[in-house]
Amino acid sequence: MAFARLASFRKSIKEKREQQEQEKKRLKCQQEVKHIILEILDTEESYIKNLEIVIDGYMQHFREPNPIVSIPDDLKIRARLIFNNIEEIYSFHKDYFFMLLKDNSDCPNKLAKQFVRCESEFHMYSKYCSKREFSVIIVRRYSDYFENLSRELGQKHTIEFFLMQPPQQMFRYKLLLDRLVENVHAIERESPMLDEASKVIKRIVAEANFFKCVDGIFKYPGDITEQGKLIHHDFLNCKNKKKWVRYYVFMFKYILLFTIKSRSENRYLYQRQIPMNKFKIEKGDPFKIISTETHSDLIIVCRGDNQESNHNWLEKIQNELKLQEEFAAELQNPTDDISI
Repeated sequence: MAFARLASFRKSIKEKREQQEQEKKRLKCQQEVKHIILEILDTEESYIKNLEIVIDGYMQHFREPNPIVSIPDDLKIRARLIFNNIEEIYSFHKDYFFMLLKDNSDCPNKLAKQFVRCESEFHMYSKYCSKREFSVIIVRRYSDYFENLSRELGQKHTIEFFLMQPPQQMFRYKLLLDRLVENVHAIERESPMLDEASKVIKRIVAEANFFKCVDGIFKYPGDITEQGKLIHHDFLNCKNKKKWVRYYVFMFKYILLFTIKSRSENRYLYQRQIPMNKFKIEKGDPFKIISTETHSDLIIVCRGDNQESNHNWLEKIQNELKLQEEFAAELQNPTDDISI
């Protein structure tokens, strides 16, 4: 009897200690969540200041009629390649995204929602990263000029440091959101919005990295980064009239792009493109892409490398066409509901 009471007492003490440890861990995680949110706000503010240095310092210097450091003539025409769409990125963060983060910093799930709602805007990073190789080459070729300009602007860091900030910021988001997910899950078992925010940033990072390859599509007649979000890409066997051809196909928001992939390297030879709003799909295995343009008789029979690939292609294309139809219908008959 005494042994049983002693065992019960020890169990009670053990459970109490475990509860105390759990409470300590919970409180520690709560503090860490607050710290991470502050870190997100601090890094966002620092990031905006670094972009400001690029725009008000380095970019502005190219616009001055009498620059303090003489600009080589052949460098002036390459300015666009150096800075790409960094002004667009700066405006988005300074005038919009930073305000959203500050206004929703009282709750990790509300903060996470802002990353999810801005996924389409984050696509601008794909365009920026796609041109990074050109920018690096030009800056290094004119290193003397940029070193002199940095000194005149009173900057300790090089221009390369500042131009690396956009891709680095995406990785900062990824790391900070991963930490936030880990600590919030330790407090609350589920946090769907935070999980989705983490997935959004991971998709953007992966897309930005992939655009480095996509931008090198050989003989593409335009700027591939203007074609919207990359939705799907894979091999697709296609037949137009008689001959089957194995294409590597990219489905962007606005176009379906057909290429031939090089065997020796990660490069693609442009073949043709079809606007996403200019065709319909006929389901099956194989399925058919049928042009809806006036006076066009284009029909492409398509089949994935296997049943799963075929299903994926058909599902992705159908989903995107449905979204575009809904969007077009909403433009014609807008609703009064503007709630978010």
